[in-house]
Amino acid sequence: MRLHYASVGKGTLVLFLHGYPSFWYQWKDQMAEMGKDHLAVGLDMRGYNLSSRPEGLDPYKPSSTCRPSSSGA
Repeated sequence: MRLHYASVGKGTLVLFLHGYPSFWYQWKDQMAEMGKDHLAVGLDMRGYNLSSRPEGLDPYKPSSTCRPSSSGA
């Protein structure tokens, strides 16, 4: 899986996660402000914008989307 992100600044991480049907750009203004004294990272969630898209419908079922990323799937 490939996840795209945009980042600005340095320091303590502040992570911006979008909702449907948006992508990282939704947070551009907030990221610019937070990036003044933090590392602001806006993530494109799986299947959105420049992040990879799983094939088929099974990967989008709650049993798959709620699984922790560290599970190796």
